[in-house]
Amino acid sequence: MKLIKYFTLAIPLLFISNPVFSQIAYPTSPSIPVVDVYHDTEITDNYQWLEDQEGPKVSQWIEEQNSVSEKYLDKMLNKSSASLEMNRYMYSDIDFLRREKRTEENRNKRYFRLYYVNTYGNPDIFYKYGATGKYVPYLRNSMLSNVEDINISNLRTSKNNDYLAVQYNQNGSDWNDIKIVKIDDKLILNDLVENTKFSNINWYKNGFFYTEYPNDSINAKTIFPKIRYHLIGNNQSKDQVIIQTRKSTVSLDLYSDETEEIYIIKKENSESNSYSYYYYEPVTNNIRFRPLLKDIKYELYIRGFKKDLILARTSMESRQLLVAIDPKDPGNWKILSPSYENAILTGQEILDDKVLLSYHGAVNDFIIAVDFEGKVLNELSITAGLSLSSMDFNKDSKRFIYSVESYTIPRVLYKLDMENFTTELYDKTKVNFDFKDYKFRKTTFKSHDGVEVPIFIVFKDELKTDGSTPFLLKTYGGYGNIGTPRYDPGIVYFLENDGAFAYVNVRGGGKLGNSWWEDGKNLNKKNAFLDFIGASEFLIDKGYTSPKKIAITGGSHGGLVMGAAITMRPDLYGAAAIDVGALDMLRFENFTIGATNTNLSEFGSVNNLDEFENLLSYSPYHNIDYTQSYPSTLIMTGKYDDRVPPLHSYKFTALMQNNPNQKNPVLLWTQDHTGHYGASNIEDKLLENSYKYGFLLNELK
Repeated sequence: MKLIKYFTLAIPLLFISNPVFSQIAYPTSPSIPVVDVYHDTEITDNYQWLEDQEGPKVSQWIEEQNSVSEKYLDKMLNKSSASLEMNRYMYSDIDFLRREKRTEENRNKRYFRLYYVNTYGNPDIFYKYGATGKYVPYLRNSMLSNVEDINISNLRTSKNNDYLAVQYNQNGSDWNDIKIVKIDDKLILNDLVENTKFSNINWYKNGFFYTEYPNDSINAKTIFPKIRYHLIGNNQSKDQVIIQTRKSTVSLDLYSDETEEIYIIKKENSESNSYSYYYYEPVTNNIRFRPLLKDIKYELYIRGFKKDLILARTSMESRQLLVAIDPKDPGNWKILSPSYENAILTGQEILDDKVLLSYHGAVNDFIIAVDFEGKVLNELSITAGLSLSSMDFNKDSKRFIYSVESYTIPRVLYKLDMENFTTELYDKTKVNFDFKDYKFRKTTFKSHDGVEVPIFIVFKDELKTDGSTPFLLKTYGGYGNIGTPRYDPGIVYFLENDGAFAYVNVRGGGKLGNSWWEDGKNLNKKNAFLDFIGASEFLIDKGYTSPKKIAITGGSHGGLVMGAAITMRPDLYGAAAIDVGALDMLRFENFTIGATNTNLSEFGSVNNLDEFENLLSYSPYHNIDYTQSYPSTLIMTGKYDDRVPPLHSYKFTALMQNNPNQKNPVLLWTQDHTGHYGASNIEDKLLENSYKYGFLLNELK
C-alpha cells in the first residue's frame, strides 16, 4: 500500500472552545488540514503540525497548555487536601538507602546499587562489600555527564571486577549512553558508547556487547539494530559489528551471564514470523556466533545458564513454560515448569541445585522449587489478595528474599528458608495510614460477547448498592501483561475519600494465559475496550456506582484503552486521566517504537487493509464526534517520551478542545524532564499523583 499525502488549502481555521461551557480559555490550536490516503481512503488530519515536537510553534503551544492546566490543577489542589493526603499515602519511612531497589550488581562480594539520597534528585550509585555490609556513596549520577536530569538505568561489573559499566539516559528517554568506571580508582574513563536502546551490557573480557540503533531525530524509528562489541579504551567508531540487519522487519537481542561462558543472539523476523538463535562459546579470541536454532516458530526469552544448559521462557500451546536446552542437542527441549490449571508462570530464580518458579493463580500466587529435571521439590502459597512482586537470590549469603504487595499494602519482604521452605518477615515499608479496613472482592462479569472477564474490586468497610460510590477503574490490557496488584498511593487516596477501586483484567492482557492475550490483540483489539466498558456497565448494574460517578485512568497501552472507552461511551464516565497514551493509531508506526515487531504484532499495520480498517475503527484520535461532549479529561505526557511520543497527546488534546459541544474541561499537562515512566524523583512523583488522582476525584464531585 502506497501512502499518499497532500495538503489542502492551508488557511488556518481557528477554534477556541466555548467559554460558556468550559470556563477555560484554551490556547489557540490552528486547524491545518493534511490528507493522508490509505487504501484509497482519504483521512483528513488537522493537527499534524503538532508532530513537530521540538519546533518553536509547538514548544510555545505546550507552554501555553501547561499554563492553563497548572492554573486549573493548582486551584483544585488549593481547595482540596489532595497533596497533603497523597503525601501521607506515599512511604512514610523515607529511608532513601533502602526505599527503592532499582538495580543491583555484584562480583566477588562487591555490590553496587542505586539509592535516592533526597526527595528531589535521581538515584546515585552506592556500594558495599559483602552481603551484610552497609551501602555507602560511590558515585553521583551528575558526574557522568554535564547535561541535566541524568537517570541511571543499568549497572554491570566486569568479570575481573575491575570495571563498572554504567548505562544512563537523559530525561527518562529510552536512548541510553554507557560510560566505564575503573572501580578501585573511581575513575570515569573517556570511553563513551552512544545510541544504545533496549540494550543489555554483556561483558566479555575487557569489553562488552551492546545493541545500537540509528538515531537521527527525537522520533527516529527503532529499526535496523546492530550488535557491536566495545573494547575498553577504543573510540566507539572502532567497535566491531557482530551482526546487523538492513530489514525493518528484523530485530536482534543478545543474552549472556556473568560466567562469560556462552552468549546467545536472538534474531526475530516478523515478515516470516520466525526466530533464529546463534551462540558463541569463547574458546578463541575470534568472536564468531554459530547457529543454534534456525527459523523456528517459538520465541525464547533466555533466563540463564546452568550445568551446560540454556534456560529459557517460551509459550507453547497457550502455556508459559521454562525449558532447558542443551547446545549440543538443541532440538531436544526439557520442560522444567509444571503446568497448573488457572495459574500462569510469571518468574524464575536460578539457584545452584534448583530453580524457584513463581505463578500467578486465580485464587493466589505461589512459589515452587524444581530440580533441573523438572521434579517439584517444595511449594509455598502467598496470601490471597497479595501479589508476588519480586524474587531475589543472593549467591554470596545463599539468602532468598521475595516480596509481596497489593493495591493498598506497600511492599513487604520475606526471607525463605531453603531447607524447610518456611518464611519469616525480613522488612516492610511503613505508611501513615491503617490499611486493615480495606477489603477486596474477586469476581467476573459477562462482556459484550458472553465471555466471563475477571475484575478485582477494592473497597473500605462495605460496598454500597445505592449507586452513590465514586469508582476508580484501571487497566493496562495489552502485550499479554498480567495485571497483578501493585501498591498505588492514588488508589488509597480514592478509597479514603469514600470511593472504591476496580482493576479490570481485559482481554489483551495475560491474566488467563496466551489465548486471553490473543483474544485482545491485533484484529481482536476492540475486545479489550469492550471488556473495559462492560466492567463499567457491570458496576452500574450491581448498584455499586452510577454513570458519571466513574473515573478511569491508564498509562501507555492503558492510555489507549482510556481514550477508546471515552470516545466509544462518553456517557458512562465522569472523568478520565490518560497517561502517555497511544491515541493516533494510524500514524503510531511512523515514530519511535511503533514500527517494531512487537507493536506491529500487537496492533497491526496500516499497510494491511484489514488491519488499517480495524485501527481506524477504534483509534481515539479518529473517533472523536463533535456532536458529543466528553468526560472531564486530563491528558498527561512526558516531553521526552520516545516510546509513545507526546505528539499523540498533543493532537488528541487539540481535537478535543476544539470540539464546540465539549462542556467539560480537557487539560494537557506535559511534564518536562520526563519520559515514558513519568516523574523520577519523589517530589515530582508526589505532584504527578496529586494532579492525576486529585483531578479525577474533583471532577466526580
